[in-house]
Amino acid sequence: MSDLVCRMDLSMGDERVNIQPGLGSLHLVFMKEHNRIVDELRARQPQWTDDKLFNEARKIIGAIIQHITYNEWLASTCVFIDDVIIKRDLGLLPTGFFNHYDNTVNPGITVGFATAALRFGHSQIPSHIAHMDADYTTITEETKMEETLKNPHMLVDEAGSKVLELVRFMTTVQGAKADESVHDIDVYVGGMLELRSTQLNGGGDFTYVGETFGCILGEQFKNLRNGDRFWYERAEPEGFSESKYCMRSGIM
Repeated sequence: MSDLVCRMDLSMGDERVNIQPGLGSLHLVFMKEHNRIVDELRARQPQWTDDKLFNEARKIIGAIIQHITYNEWLASTCVFIDDVIIKRDLGLLPTGFFNHYDNTVNPGITVGFATAALRFGHSQIPSHIAHMDADYTTITEETKMEETLKNPHMLVDEAGSKVLELVRFMTTVQGAKADESVHDIDVYVGGMLELRSTQLNGGGDFTYVGETFGCILGEQFKNLRNGDRFWYERAEPEGFSESKYCMRSGIM
């Protein structure tokens, strides 16, 4: 690999794009999807200005990210037990509009969420990363994660973009899990050591977080939804029209 590729930095709206290739791939995927949506909107609405196209596409991308976060990540990946989803009403609506916006709810990020609870995700970062072919079985030689930090060579090489191959690997690898014991110490360390529930789906699988982090995370995500005037499940003018809203099943 050439020195030029190894020294290359990606340029995005968030400087963390170069921290590790997993983050970089997500930046690139959503940027490309944004541009694809712009092209589709331009074909349908040729009279729209560039600003109008950009902002409409950004709104749709925001809706996709919200949907993935609540429907695919929180509800489907054992982040916490189903009781947290139910108690804080985090389940998304299959039809209709969300009518529980509350302008007295502060959706701002709490200190406990930002500095401790959400950091549980760091324990899920795999020790190695690799590229996977379209057959989802062939993997290139795995690279230690520490060797990829601030070195985006896994996203692109002389042959071009390697994002798709990287995303395939990321969708199949299992993240690391924390210990199952707890001690009365710092909130982050204690939360990571806290016993996790085995109640999920009535089986023996552990959730990723215990009761403390489940409470902090659940309350924050409830506030993010209930306190967001532009939440994607709301009706126009803040949200989407009925016709656009019905398109979500095809987009998401």
